[in-house]
Amino acid sequence: MLTNMKAYLLEGDETVRRELTTVLSFAGIGLAGGSEDADFALLGASSQGALPGIPTLALDGRADPNRTEVVSRLPFPFSHFDLNAALQHLQTARAMPGCRGGVRFRELVGRSPVIERVREMMARVADRDVTILITGESGTGKEVVARALHDHSLRKGGPFVPVNCGAIPSELLESELFGHEKGAFTGAITNRIGRFELAKGGTLFLDEIGDLPLHMQVKLLRAIQERCFERVGGSETIRADVRIIAATHKNLETMIEQGQFRDDLFYRLNVFPIDMPPLRERVGDVPLLIENLLTRLTRDGRGSVRFSPSAVASLVQHEWSGNIRELANLIERMAIMHPGGVVAFTDLPRKFQHGECAATLDNDAANDSRGTPPLHTVNDIGHARLLDPDATPLLPVNGIDLREYMTRLERSLIQQALDDSNSVVAHAADRLHIRRTTLVEKMRKYGLGRVGMEE
Repeated sequence: MLTNMKAYLLEGDETVRRELTTVLSFAGIGLAGGSEDADFALLGASSQGALPGIPTLALDGRADPNRTEVVSRLPFPFSHFDLNAALQHLQTARAMPGCRGGVRFRELVGRSPVIERVREMMARVADRDVTILITGESGTGKEVVARALHDHSLRKGGPFVPVNCGAIPSELLESELFGHEKGAFTGAITNRIGRFELAKGGTLFLDEIGDLPLHMQVKLLRAIQERCFERVGGSETIRADVRIIAATHKNLETMIEQGQFRDDLFYRLNVFPIDMPPLRERVGDVPLLIENLLTRLTRDGRGSVRFSPSAVASLVQHEWSGNIRELANLIERMAIMHPGGVVAFTDLPRKFQHGECAATLDNDAANDSRGTPPLHTVNDIGHARLLDPDATPLLPVNGIDLREYMTRLERSLIQQALDDSNSVVAHAADRLHIRRTTLVEKMRKYGLGRVGMEE
């Protein structure tokens, strides 16, 4: 639920603000620059003036207890579970939109720039009754996008009817799409309603439209152009009250040149194109996708498993030719092989093992004699927290200096962002979802990068 959300933080104490930002980031929540970009507000020691017009959580012990307009309150300091429960209460109490500027599409897991661009495109067209063509490699989540568009459209009260054009024999496609009358052909012993009629008032999703035979392309074109059709063997004209979303992993323009796809149908379908990026172009989203897939696996009763920091770091480096579908298959396989356990780097199939030193991260975490979780990079400790909220670091018997721990963690995350961005401060700031000036300030504080050397 927390994935891809943004919080507007109202806290005057800069030290507390830094700590809150770090804790929120562990839960997959970024910081919004203003209330217009946020899903909810977190109110600390900054209670003057009117609250922003978004659902607001107040921190007990810091926020003014007399403010009654807040929806829910959080203990300070709070745990991941406290935050999750409070946000669930927000959703129930105020129907939290879960979107910036109207639609956030949390169904689309990830925070990478390419996925954010997809969300922006979806937000522009979700409530417009136009035909959409979703392109992208197999396994990138084209049907997820189609369902999300339907769920956020003016037709969300109607049915969502998917049709895989490549899975239905060509001789049965016309009947499948438009239906048939009794006696229309051998075996037609009763009338049958087609997918166009079943989707009345809703969305018809034509998956793998590139596999549609040429003779059916003509019939589909007519149905789209004239917004009507007849059942096979029938004479009654039926109105096609549907919104059409098509998808394909093929290059339709190349198919047009080869005479395999009609250009007029392509232009009818390609009113608003959305291209889904392959997973190899958004590998930074892999940890969030793993978290989401693990949650679904457990929820559906198909097993449970956890991934060690080094295993996640290795999976981030994989090419993922099969995209999200390949990742989902791997997770399910690991749940079968290691039910209820932790998948280490060495437990991964050979093709998924990347990086010569990755396995040492598991050993470091297991052999740390002080009981304090070692700080590596955002790809291990941070992602481990995102993957399994239950797997929080255990408090050592002798306690822990929380401030020092948070300081070391923040420094480690900043260094990782700088390393990943080739020390380009602006890019590192984008990765950390903070302002460039804020990052420069933190770099001076910790003596990191060129800023630290200049001083």
